[in-house]
Amino acid sequence: MKQCSMSTMLLVMGRFVMSDQINLTNTVLFDTNVWLDYFLNRNDMSQTIVELIAEIDASGCTVATTVSIKKDVFYLVPRELQRIASASNEPLSFNTTQTSAYTEIAWAVLEQMDNLSTIVPLNLREDFFARHLRAQHADYEDDALLATARSIGAQCVVTSDKKLLECFSDICCTPHAALNRYKS
Repeated sequence: MKQCSMSTMLLVMGRFVMSDQINLTNTVLFDTNVWLDYFLNRNDMSQTIVELIAEIDASGCTVATTVSIKKDVFYLVPRELQRIASASNEPLSFNTTQTSAYTEIAWAVLEQMDNLSTIVPLNLREDFFARHLRAQHADYEDDALLATARSIGAQCVVTSDKKLLECFSDICCTPHAALNRYKS
């Protein structure tokens, strides 16, 4: 196994934020479903999200995500690709090569997420706030995302999650609403 120094790892990692460096008031946090819509063009949302990313950048703001969202995307991309392939009328045989190809695509997706966004921390503080949102919204992953948005002072959370949009309309918005907000 190749050994890496911390300075090498920092160069490879790209943009990330340590918890003591948080001052991201010009940040827009993307939910897992937005990344999946973007990369897999689900619901014909890819172009809207491409435009949204460009408008966020043009406005001087930053797209952000968390490591837990990246983990979810890495897990879901190959499964979604398999689902799409199985929905086609072509005969399928999911072999090791095909599964390996889907995994390589997932790795490429994570690299692209690193290029498009800043990785923000999800720590004990966010866990504390997330657990205290349970009474309002009993979905820990969503609550952790909201707690992260609160911690970093994000302008908004872009999501397609209907329940999240309904419960937290003050900070959550759809990709279309976000695009209208950031259009130059």
